[in-house]
Amino acid sequence: MMIVHVENLPQNYEKYRYFVVRAVEGKVWFYGAWYAYQAKDAMAQAQEVDGFVVENPCDDDLFGEDY
Repeated sequence: MMIVHVENLPQNYEKYRYFVVRAVEGKVWFYGAWYAYQAKDAMAQAQEVDGFVVENPCDDDLFGEDY
């Protein structure tokens, strides 16, 4: 497991499962947010912007039956 501090998260971050982020000058910056059912979309956006996807540990769906 790795802890990543993401700069500039939106205020409603807890409702999203995936964040697309980019590393710039030693910091990880928020780029976009995606719901639990949009993993493929998050991966596609990360590839487009030369970023990566971070899973949100605060997403309530993480503790549901399908996780």
